[in-house]
Amino acid sequence: MNAMNSQKAGYSASYDNRSASQYTPSTSGYSQQPAVTLPTGQETLGASQTPMMTAQQQLQGMPSTTTAPITDITQPQAITTESLEYLNGFLRTQIGNRIRVEFLVGTNTYLEKSGKLIAVGANYIILQQALSDDLLVCDFFNIKFITIYR
Repeated sequence: MNAMNSQKAGYSASYDNRSASQYTPSTSGYSQQPAVTLPTGQETLGASQTPMMTAQQQLQGMPSTTTAPITDITQPQAITTESLEYLNGFLRTQIGNRIRVEFLVGTNTYLEKSGKLIAVGANYIILQQALSDDLLVCDFFNIKFITIYR
């Protein structure tokens, strides 16, 4: 009987394409000998497996710019909603100016509000109306156009 295809009753075995010389008898049946012995004394089961590199070893192979301290030169500035790339960030630079805001209400109704820009939040702006000290809080997501008077 072929050793690769034989199986003792009560035992289950799984064989792959390795030769029978890689399997050695043991007290609990057949066990596989290591195919590769690494210089560090660690052993693996297959020749295609490689040892994991430590973080220290990975950093040693990286360019020196990745280990440099984070500064304006080595890393770009993070873009947040407070950055000038977003409308919130830009409007914060215009606080104190007189503005006119056009809102789209519903599907085709425009509404205009004007006043002095007092504050800009994450989803609202606050206007001080022209002829009074009243504050008008406006929903940021309905804004379509803003005119800034200088």
